[in-house]
Amino acid sequence: CQQLNPDFSVQWLIVNNDAEPLQLEQANIKILPAVPRVLHGDKGSFHHAAAIMSALPLVKTRFLLVLDHDFYVLQKNWLHNIVQHMQAQQLGFFGSVWHPRWTYQYRYFPSVHCMLIDLEKIPLEQLDFTPDIGLGFWDQLISTKLSLPANLRKRLQVGQFKDTGSRIQKRFANRYFECLTPHFLADTTQERFLFDRFSLIPKKVGYFTRDSFLQTLSPLGYEHGWEEFFWQNQPFAFHLRMVGRTPEISDETELTRVLTPFITRI
Repeated sequence: CQQLNPDFSVQWLIVNNDAEPLQLEQANIKILPAVPRVLHGDKGSFHHAAAIMSALPLVKTRFLLVLDHDFYVLQKNWLHNIVQHMQAQQLGFFGSVWHPRWTYQYRYFPSVHCMLIDLEKIPLEQLDFTPDIGLGFWDQLISTKLSLPANLRKRLQVGQFKDTGSRIQKRFANRYFECLTPHFLADTTQERFLFDRFSLIPKKVGYFTRDSFLQTLSPLGYEHGWEEFFWQNQPFAFHLRMVGRTPEISDETELTRVLTPFITRI
C-alpha cells in the first residue's frame, strides 16, 4: 500500500486475530491484541466484527478505511484519488460490494472487505459492525423451520444474511455512497421475470461487469475464484477470500505475478 501511495499519510491499526505473532516495526503501524473468540455459530463473522469494533476508539482521522488483509488494491495513488473523489461527490461511503456470487448477502452498498468512510458525514459512534445473523424471524423461518426446495429456499434468502456490516448498510443505505464494480458472469435472461428481492442475479444496471483483468494476469487465480473489482472502468482490486485459497496457489508466486505489473509502473 505504501508503494502505491508514497505521498499519503496512513496510520494502520491491525487487530491480530491470528495465532501467529506479527513482526511489523513501523511508526505508522499499531498492532492491537486479538479479541476473544465466540463459541456460537458463525463465529468467524462475530470475531471479525469484534476486532473492527475494538479498533474504532483509536481512530482519530477524518477518513476511516476498513480493509481485509487479503484485499489487494492495484491503482497508484488510490487513497488520494478516492479521498478526493469522496469529497468532490459528497460521499459518506466508498468501497467494494459483496461479490454477487454471495446471493444471501446485502447488495448495492459497500462491504467491510474494503470500506472507506468519511467520519465528518458518518459519526464514528454510529458505526456498529456487529452481525445480526440468525436473529430475524424471517431468517429463522426459512432457514430452519420450513421444509422447502433448495432453489426456493435460496431465493427467499437473497440479501437476508445479516453479516458483518449489515447494521451499517441498514442504517446508512439512504446516504451518499459509491461502490466498486465486480466482475461477474451471469445469464440475466433466466432471472428477467423476477423481482430483485428474489433474483439470484442483481438487477441494478451497471452493478457488475463481464470484463476481467485476472483472466490475463492470473488465469489460475481467476479459475479459483479470486474476486476482481473495477473503478471507473479500470482494474482496481482483487480479493482472495477463502474460496481462492487452494494448494495450487497457497504461496506468494501467483500474488507476485498479479501485483508486479502494477508496482513496477510506479
